[in-house]
Amino acid sequence: MSIQTQKTKILYYPDNSNVPHTLELNTVKQYKFNLYQLRKNIITKIKNSKCAAPHYHIILSYYQKHKHREIITKQHRFIRNRMEECFNPRYRGCITKSSYFFFIERHKRELISSDGNTYYFFNQIKTDNQVLNTQFGFKEYDKVDSEITNGAFHSHILKSDVPDKVILNPNKKLQEVLKKATGSEYIPLDVTTTELQQIKIDCIKEICKESSIVGNGAAGTEVVTVNPKYQYDGFYGYEGFIAYATKTCYNPDRMAEVIDGSNSSIHIRSSTIPIEELNKRAVIPEDNEYS
Repeated sequence: MSIQTQKTKILYYPDNSNVPHTLELNTVKQYKFNLYQLRKNIITKIKNSKCAAPHYHIILSYYQKHKHREIITKQHRFIRNRMEECFNPRYRGCITKSSYFFFIERHKRELISSDGNTYYFFNQIKTDNQVLNTQFGFKEYDKVDSEITNGAFHSHILKSDVPDKVILNPNKKLQEVLKKATGSEYIPLDVTTTELQQIKIDCIKEICKESSIVGNGAAGTEVVTVNPKYQYDGFYGYEGFIAYATKTCYNPDRMAEVIDGSNSSIHIRSSTIPIEELNKRAVIPEDNEYS
């Protein structure tokens, strides 16, 4: 990425300070500025639309290595609809009452070999994919029998808080989820605030596990609640969640792949088409030498 040469001044607010600082664009790589602008755009839209602020950061891992984005977005839609009918049945689709933001992240690229092993790039593990060169009597790396493939997907979901009264007075669908999460369809009246918060998290996990591709183990679904002290890349609280979920959005093509705007409460998308989709085209007879 090239560095912006034109000296354009912008104002930014580091560490949630109310005091603006002046920054020369020529001192910042353009992709960092684009990423900063994207995050501020999302945060500004949340505030201006009075959208319910994110309260939970949900990380979904899939038990199979899904590499088709459409499979992931379909599961996002299922999870959103299930949460709405359980947690927000009276105001479905009202972003001031309940909100969702879905992001898709790829794992690292992999080197796949026919020996059945996967060799990951950029890690600290030494791999051995060598064969014996019978002509010269030494081992060499088997380059022919291997290929580089894109990593599989996992998901980040930012969700607004679940009101206490929804859990304390559950509808029929939520009662079924509570039964799975706690063993009872109702919450005891003497439940503490801490216990109630944990019940909400357990219910969120149960709904996510209903997805046909989410792992059933403890590592399949992780849920973290917002903390004002949590920070990522200079953003605090729920803004830090947004910063973390968008950490790979360093150009428009990555934004288009990462941001699931079709299922999110606020439609945020890039104006470009992802590179992979852009390069797809039908095979015509002239392209196929055997046709």
